[in-house]
Amino acid sequence: MNRFLVSLAAGVAASATVVALTSLPGRTAGLGGVWGAAGQETIGGSSSCDHDGLDTAIRTAFTPTVGYTVVAVDVSGIDPRCAGHRVSVALTDDLGAVASLSQPTLVPMGGGTVTVALPPAAVERAARVHTLLD
Repeated sequence: MNRFLVSLAAGVAASATVVALTSLPGRTAGLGGVWGAAGQETIGGSSSCDHDGLDTAIRTAFTPTVGYTVVAVDVSGIDPRCAGHRVSVALTDDLGAVASLSQPTLVPMGGGTVTVALPPAAVERAARVHTLLD
C-alpha cells in the first residue's frame, strides 16, 4: 500500500505539467449508481501508453445503516495501447488523507473503460479520485 502511494506521488510529481484537474459532472446518487458532485476532482497523469488523460465516475451503494458509500470507480478513456497494463485508484478527502485504495486492475484488450473495485468509503470522504496507470 505504501509503495502505491509513493508511486502515485512520484507519478503525479513527474508529470506535473500534464496533470489534469477536472471536476466530475454532477450526477444524482442512487442505488448502485454513478455519482459525482461539485468540488470532486479527478487527478491523474499520462503514462507511457495513454497521453490524453483519463475520466472517472464514482459508483455508490446505499445501506440503511451506513448511507451512501463509494464501492467502485469507472475509469474511462483508456487508450487501446494500454491493454495489459494495470490501473489503480485512490480516494482522498479534502485534506489529502486516503479514504480508500484499490488493488491494481488489468486493462483489457481495446482499452476503453475499466471498473475498479474499492473497499467501501463514505461518500463524504471522496473529494478527489487519483488514478495511476502503470
